[in-house]
Amino acid sequence: MLSKNLVKWLCLFTVACVTSHSSAELVGLDLELIPVGSGCNNLNLTVSADALGTTKSDTDQTDASGALKVLIQAEFEPDTAEPIWVTSLEFTGGDLSLTDVAFNLNYGWLLGSVNIQGSGLGGTADTPNPPGPVIDSSFNTAWHELIMNRGVLDASGTGLVGGLFPPTTINLADEAIHATTQGSGTIELSLIQISGRTATYQVDLSIPVNFSEKVLEDTENGIIVRVSGVGTLCAMGVFNRTYCPLASDLDDDCKVTLSDLAQLVLQWQKTGCTLSADLAGEDCRVDLLDFAFLTTQWLAGF
Repeated sequence: MLSKNLVKWLCLFTVACVTSHSSAELVGLDLELIPVGSGCNNLNLTVSADALGTTKSDTDQTDASGALKVLIQAEFEPDTAEPIWVTSLEFTGGDLSLTDVAFNLNYGWLLGSVNIQGSGLGGTADTPNPPGPVIDSSFNTAWHELIMNRGVLDASGTGLVGGLFPPTTINLADEAIHATTQGSGTIELSLIQISGRTATYQVDLSIPVNFSEKVLEDTENGIIVRVSGVGTLCAMGVFNRTYCPLASDLDDDCKVTLSDLAQLVLQWQKTGCTLSADLAGEDCRVDLLDFAFLTTQWLAGF
């Protein structure tokens, strides 16, 4: 019999897979960013500018709030409703807000300074080539991106350097920042409670942020402005699913009838450790043992 870990690795390449007595399910939900604290949802934003052959930068903190929309694929134990693992993650949108920030790039009393104000900042999240794989609750953040597409950066300068920075507004709706981080995030799925036929689950997401993107380049005056961000976004959400603790319920209608027997017949004498009708002994084949097991739950309903 194939080990659970080996099946998990096979799931990475097939994305949609089933194991004995379990099936993959797609779940869409909103994950709300948790309150700022414990290293979560407080980002350090840095603006740096190359001008007059000198680079200056300044950093300010911003608090993140809002929600991320995700689509996860997960598998569950049919007998206990316990989650087995999450196999994939896709960001399908969201509405993130960042508190206002201010930066002062001081080039000295002779050259002057540049002041930049960021207001109304916000954005969303995306998975450009979905779905992104998840292995042992971890995922590569390079599959996903945060998009700052709301708000403005207003820049103005003083002194000599100010002459190179006439009052300028960068509207992120027109010039969005697409931020991809090379790192590892986590997504945890846990069973909270079972009430009747309803099982309730909690999803906890943690995704690091570490990006640096160019927002302005003036080749004539030799000016380059970059925005960088470092921190961790943490979000949580809950969802419900129907719980039917009947292993022989192969069509997920919470009862064992002819349609379940038909599923077993379709898999009759087949071998493989991902057969849903391998009900008895998990011997990676569908035979009389599995038929006998199904008869013990015949016409049972939940």
